[in-house]
Amino acid sequence: MHAAVGALVSKLAGGNIGAGALAGAVSEIANGVLQDVLKANPNLNDEQKNVITQWVAAIVGVAAGGQTGAATALDNINFNYLNHADNDALNEAKSACAKGDQAAC
Repeated sequence: MHAAVGALVSKLAGGNIGAGALAGAVSEIANGVLQDVLKANPNLNDEQKNVITQWVAAIVGVAAGGQTGAATALDNINFNYLNHADNDALNEAKSACAKGDQAAC
């Protein structure tokens, strides 16, 4: 999904479609790993985690696809409204609701 969106955004911006697709996919994988690492560090506040996430996205994006890759990777971070923890919580609530837990609905 992120690769397709990266390719589309790159095409619309007049950039390299392959670079956008690669950056979208690679940044999503890197972000998943990074979020696990950041979650394990209780000394960082949310703002610090956000800054680290954006810097890593930009660096991974540049490595994968230059300027187009960096823009794609940052879009992936900035406009991905549910982070992985939020998505897990949503799926757990949906499951509990389906099993009859009205408080989860």
